[in-house]
Amino acid sequence: MKKTLAILLSAVMVLALLAGCGEKDVSVSVTLVNRSGRDISSISITPSTSSDWDTEFVDGMFHDGESIESGLGTYKESEVPTEWNILVYGEENYILYETDVDEVDFTMHDGDCVVFQSPEESISIVVCTDAEYQELYADYTPGAAAEEVEEAAGMDVNEMGDAGDISGYTGCWKLDNEPFYFVINEEYEWIAVNLYGEQVGPGYVVNEGENITLCMEDGTELVSLWQTAYGALSDANGKTLTASEYIMLLPTPEDELNQTVSFPGGFTNVTIDYPIQMEAHEQSSVSNSLSFNAVMEDGTDDYYSNIMIAFQPIEGFDPYMEKGAAAAKTYMMKMLEDFIRAIGAEPVVYAQRNECCGGYLTLDEKSVAESRSNKVMTSAKDHGAEMVITACPLCLYNLQKNSGVSDLPVVYFTELLAEALGLK
Repeated sequence: MKKTLAILLSAVMVLALLAGCGEKDVSVSVTLVNRSGRDISSISITPSTSSDWDTEFVDGMFHDGESIESGLGTYKESEVPTEWNILVYGEENYILYETDVDEVDFTMHDGDCVVFQSPEESISIVVCTDAEYQELYADYTPGAAAEEVEEAAGMDVNEMGDAGDISGYTGCWKLDNEPFYFVINEEYEWIAVNLYGEQVGPGYVVNEGENITLCMEDGTELVSLWQTAYGALSDANGKTLTASEYIMLLPTPEDELNQTVSFPGGFTNVTIDYPIQMEAHEQSSVSNSLSFNAVMEDGTDDYYSNIMIAFQPIEGFDPYMEKGAAAAKTYMMKMLEDFIRAIGAEPVVYAQRNECCGGYLTLDEKSVAESRSNKVMTSAKDHGAEMVITACPLCLYNLQKNSGVSDLPVVYFTELLAEALGLK
């Protein structure tokens, strides 16, 4: 009996294997049809179970009115996908349809047509049989979708001049209290530029009669603008654009130093050159000083370029401090050592105690700052120091971060004072 069951089981397994080996391979092909009124630069179609966009069906540019026969792959008969994801890019490499379209599952079968309609349509991607396609799109004319978008907006796609006079809107406009410029020309074109030089557009201008509307190339309306009584432009929310002679961006290290300013007070013989992207003014709260600010800082968080420079005569201090830098440097070192003794510690005299840590070289010559900082810390450690004290925040940073010596603490002198007074 057992032997009979074993034979039967083996026969069933052989039949199953034969059935598996005999499963047919099935190819899935569809026809891609561009009826969007736009050129398409990229189409990817992948089974909804996949997370990759590996398949690319456009070689060059897929123009409005064209069709492409595309193979989606070959699968075992039992594994043929029925749900697919589609991702489409326009000619400027932007996603042509809603960005969540890759989350939409399209049911497709071998021989179907995939029709890409205008993004403005309520259903922008249509999957249908060939017979349904012939019935639905028999009268389609390439370019009609684009004309419908432009004509609906009041444009004559053949004669731009027929759209009316927009001379009151042309020129360069600065959006008040916002980091944007708009440039509108007489060819019914516009671009927007932010203070970093980044661009939105170009797009086209629609003359609505009492106002204009700035549209993206895909027909999306960006903003409508009206002329004001005092020569500016305004949007529907009351935001104002003021005419500007040129686009003023935030300052950069590459800007030309084409402006010159003299110091106030007793230092009028000292001048500083600065770029037109900055403005200079006397700092009323600090004598003999100038402040430099980015002209276009309003509406941004970029205050990195703001700086104040001041000449402060040393007077009213110990005579050593009034004799110039050479004498002051030695005396300032003595002051710090006297401070160390006053709080109960003993200063260590070592060769590098008054040498530079590398300063601002840490920004573009980090290796120099690392070498200098290491010499200071190694010298202090070799002479028996248990802690390094500094009165310079930049020295504190370099000695802590760039010296490569981690077993010798570095503190700011006020930290040590707070500890000596019991405040820390």
